[in-house]
Amino acid sequence: MGSSIGGLLADAGSEVYLIDTWAEHVNVMNSQGLKLRVGSSDRTVKVRAATDCRGIGQADLIIVLVKSFNTREAIENAGPIIGDKTVIISLQNGLGNEEIIEEVAGKNTRWVGEHLPAAPSLAQAM
Repeated sequence: MGSSIGGLLADAGSEVYLIDTWAEHVNVMNSQGLKLRVGSSDRTVKVRAATDCRGIGQADLIIVLVKSFNTREAIENAGPIIGDKTVIISLQNGLGNEEIIEEVAGKNTRWVGEHLPAAPSLAQAM
């Protein structure tokens, strides 16, 4: 879901960084783009991807789409890009994500919790 949402935002012209600990996936996205299926059409979108947040600068918006057991690590690693006006949106399944985000990022962090159904990963662009 993170790649799908990030890819669509990037395709629409937003400045997007996809952060993923899967280095091989990050390398393929940077070198070959991200393959998206929208409706019945496939397209490849140019995206910026990284395995960490170093050098990105303060983010306006962070969308959290990790497994619940990875929430704390993801938010701790996002520390360098979280600023006073950064909005964090959690689009995760599971309980306790909001509390973890608030504990790590601060009580003034603005966030929204939402349950999303599972989505299949099509493939890396090749």
